Amino acid sequence: MCPAVGHEITPAECGEGRGSKYLCPAECGFSPFAPANYSQLLELEAGLDKLSLARLDEDSADRAALAREMQHAMRAKARHDLHALIVWRFLFQTDANGRTCAQRWEQSGFPGLKNDTRVLIRAKMKLRIALIEVHRVLDAEQVEVVDLLEARPAPFIVHDRGFASSAARFATGLTWVYPLPHYWRMFGSAILLPDITCFEPEAIVVEIVRHLGGPTEEAPLRRWLAEHFVRFDESLMAVSLERRRQMFAGIDAKFGKAVYELRVPFATCCETLDQEPAVAPDDLSEGERREGFADARVWFAGEEDGEVAAAPNPQGQSVLGRVLLGQMHWRLEAMGAERTTALRGRFERCMGERVRFTGERLDDFAKSLAEKDPASDLSLVPPRLLENPNKILLSSSRLAQPITPKTPGEMERDAFAALDREFLGHGVPALDGHTPREAARDPQLRPKLIRLMKSRIRQCDERNLDTGQHHDANWMLRELGLDEILYDPPPAGRRPRTSTPGSAAGAFDDDDGGDFDEDFDAVSDDETVALPMDPRLPPAPPLPDRPFTVAELEQRLRAVLENHELAADAIGQLEADGCTLISDVDEVTVELVDDDLFPLLVPLLLQIRRVFVPSGTRGVNVPRALLRQAILRESESLTAAVNQQTPAALDRYVRSGAQPELSEIMFGQLLSLAETMPRKSRPSPELQAVMGAILRAVIEELDQAHRAQ
Repeated sequence: MCPAVGHEITPAECGEGRGSKYLCPAECGFSPFAPANYSQLLELEAGLDKLSLARLDEDSADRAALAREMQHAMRAKARHDLHALIVWRFLFQTDANGRTCAQRWEQSGFPGLKNDTRVLIRAKMKLRIALIEVHRVLDAEQVEVVDLLEARPAPFIVHDRGFASSAARFATGLTWVYPLPHYWRMFGSAILLPDITCFEPEAIVVEIVRHLGGPTEEAPLRRWLAEHFVRFDESLMAVSLERRRQMFAGIDAKFGKAVYELRVPFATCCETLDQEPAVAPDDLSEGERREGFADARVWFAGEEDGEVAAAPNPQGQSVLGRVLLGQMHWRLEAMGAERTTALRGRFERCMGERVRFTGERLDDFAKSLAEKDPASDLSLVPPRLLENPNKILLSSSRLAQPITPKTPGEMERDAFAALDREFLGHGVPALDGHTPREAARDPQLRPKLIRLMKSRIRQCDERNLDTGQHHDANWMLRELGLDEILYDPPPAGRRPRTSTPGSAAGAFDDDDGGDFDEDFDAVSDDETVALPMDPRLPPAPPLPDRPFTVAELEQRLRAVLENHELAADAIGQLEADGCTLISDVDEVTVELVDDDLFPLLVPLLLQIRRVFVPSGTRGVNVPRALLRQAILRESESLTAAVNQQTPAALDRYVRSGAQPELSEIMFGQLLSLAETMPRKSRPSPELQAVMGAILRAVIEELDQAHRAQ
């Protein structure tokens, strides 16, 4: 029974007509485009993407030049290069007759494609750049958004599990979307837009495009962004870096330490200090105990300290700093040069001649962070977007212990709720010093208030997503009468993420699949597809239906050493073949292994790669999201084995994977290489375990990827 025509049809008629001849309703159980059959759509999409890549290669007038462009894009640092290049070449760039590669494919009749694939490719040919703003997270697969580049933005539904798993209301990103019969799909990466005071997201886009010489009318602007997606990203990154530099320049983030020598007995000094009403007992950390301190005190700010340490929480006491108590010396610690000065003044008035100042140190954390940022290209920065730099005031407070015991999560929730209540009645610089309640009644300030509250709601959703809590901030919107941005909060509880979080933005997770790119760091689809390397190379020989034997491994590893005496030569050959393994592992382990120790992994990664893909053959590139997941998984497994503190447990871990002999060889080489390093620079046992987990993760993912081909 076909619900589209109201009578029975054959399976062949259904297969050849659904989505093209027949307008299948959303409830149809046979259509891959029905929301309930979303997993079928993903399989169809993954297959089409591979066919599209092959078609682009066949259609190219200069296939070698195209391959060089793709390899250059794969090696680029920007996360959008490869996808943006292929989308432009396949769906947007036109020939002398005004036709794109996809349109030429369509003109030839899409030879070899079945009906479902033809329906999908015609839908993808409607791909466009959109500036989406999240309004509602409907469930684990669907998100309601609007396109802010439209003159009158209308809501539409995006179906994407990865997106739904990490979306927050009012998060905004520039991305690629296309329509299907019952929902829209995202395709590829997104550029997340930061909050920039006094600018709406669409105004940020227009300002950057205008500065870069592009058009500002909607249709030509969308096409310009499709062609210059990477350039726009570079400009926005430069803006963010420069605004960040301005922000750091205005932060008093100097961590002060002042040391005093005791001139009277320790007990006498403690008795004097504890008579100060603003001082209370505090806990020492293990590190502070190892330094020799015997006790600690916290010093709360008072009225005489003014705005130096304004309380950030109405339920808490503002902290001026801490005093660490040693038998011979005491150390004062405070965040901020002004607080350090204020704390020293209070301390010296309290202690008098009982102590003697011996020295002070101020560590400028903001400057240290700023120095780590890469230099920004100011030619890419629109001057207007540098106006009104963000200002941050750092302070600390202690929450009072509740009468009824509460968990840390409950205390945090109550603290944020108290902050929200306090926020509505206090003047805000972004509202020209007015309170949110006052701004809600002022037509001139209301747009600023809406922009501010969108940011606050988004941050609340992101915090709930990270903690699994369900703090609902909608009561503030109701109290302020901001019904135009009042949307139901996302589903309660911690949403299951489809991949390991990696994006700083948090609202768009990095979930690979349905995309030409081998990896992207912002928005994606739900299946993970390992992409082939240089198509001109013959495929790597199939893996045996069992793990490699020691003899087979010795033969393959011997070939690696014979072909490349230097690691640099081997890396160069891998890059020439289109392999991105070294740069991919480097990227996803940047927070695990520092730059000085990563070279220790390089020769081992080279050997692992060549075991699966001998020189002169073509393998696949494993997406970075899969590498991240695998490294996390292997780290947890290895930690569990180490915690058992038995050789048998470690042996079981090493030999439990897809390639036990290869894992054992690589672990042995890692330990041997570490032993040859100078003791001062040798990685710790804990770090060696992390590096071992990285190698094991790479082995597991390469084995799985090549068996799937």
